Amino acid sequence: MRSLITPNGCAAGRSGERLSGFKGHHARLQSDTRLCRPSHDPLTLRTFLKAVRSQRSINIEYQSMNDQRPDPVWREITPHAFGWDGFRWHARAFCHVQQVFKDFIISRCLQLGELGGPKGSAADDIDWNSFFDVVLIPNPRLSPAQRRTIELDYGMTEGRSIVGVRHALLYYFDKRLRLDVAEKQDRPKETPVIIDNREQYDRILRAVAY
Repeated sequence: MRSLITPNGCAAGRSGERLSGFKGHHARLQSDTRLCRPSHDPLTLRTFLKAVRSQRSINIEYQSMNDQRPDPVWREITPHAFGWDGFRWHARAFCHVQQVFKDFIISRCLQLGELGGPKGSAADDIDWNSFFDVVLIPNPRLSPAQRRTIELDYGMTEGRSIVGVRHALLYYFDKRLRLDVAEKQDRPKETPVIIDNREQYDRILRAVAY
C-alpha cells in the first residue's frame, strides 16, 4: 500500500505529499493512477473511521477470495489503520474469528453490524509495526544505458534504492512493482527493477498473514 492513514489522520507510511485529511487532519498521501474506482458507501467509511478512532470492534459481512469460504461470512474485527494499495482501500484489523491481524478490503464489506468491544491492540500488530528495507536494483538483463535510465526513474544512488516497507504491506508492494514475476519474465523491460536482498525479502513475505 502506498498511502496510509492512521486514526489521528496522519500517515502510516514514510514518504509522500502532505494533503488535507479527514475533518481538518493532515494525511501524507501519494497519488497513483487509478485503473479502477471501487464504490465505497460513505456510511461504511464513516463507520470504519468511527471504529478506528474510538478503538471499537465492528461486525461486517465480508466476501473473501478464500476457496474455503466462497460465500460471504459475518465476522467481527477491530480495525486500527487504513491503507491504499493503488487500487483499493484496505482496513488493517484484528480478526476475532481467526485471532490474527489481517487486511480487509473495504469494498468487500457487504453489510455492517453494530460496534462492539475491541480485541487486539495496534501495538501488538507486529507485522504492521515492523519495517523491512527492500533493496531495489535495475534488472541486470537490461542494457547498461537502460539500467542507467532505471536508476534515474527510481532515484537510485550508486545503482540501488532502499525502500522501507511495513511487513504487512510487502505483498502489495510486491504485486504493484511486479516483483513476484520479475525473474520469470522473458522481457526485462516489463520488470525493470528486481530485489537485491531477495532471500530475506521472501522469508518475511512468506511469514506474513494476509
